[in-house]
Amino acid sequence: MSNVNEFDLVIAPITVYLCENKKQYKKVLRVIGHQDHEFISPLASATTKLVSSGNGLSCAVICMDYKSVAKEHGADQAVSLLAHECLHVAQHATEVMGVADTRGEFEAYCMQRVMLWALSVYGGVNGERSAKEED
Repeated sequence: MSNVNEFDLVIAPITVYLCENKKQYKKVLRVIGHQDHEFISPLASATTKLVSSGNGLSCAVICMDYKSVAKEHGADQAVSLLAHECLHVAQHATEVMGVADTRGEFEAYCMQRVMLWALSVYGGVNGERSAKEED
């Protein structure tokens, strides 16, 4: 899938991108006006990059090939790794907004929102997108 998966967090001024491969990652970098050469470190299965776009807006770029992780480590590991990456986005949103939420509710709602969106991009917990959607 070569389309850019983009999501405005709404509750914080952050645009979230989800890149499933290096081609999508390069496209997102062009969109946000940022330069980086590494999609995912060879030592990792996923990463989240927190950057500012060319116009100064805050962006979070989640890089993860969900299907490959699920195939290699199982669906449970893929979901938990995706949750881990979504938490980085939620923590960043909390920081950007300057929220002093001692109970973590703002962060939890951010996490929930990003996780639901990311799962919808991947086609649910089992990553079952239709062939039509993958074109």
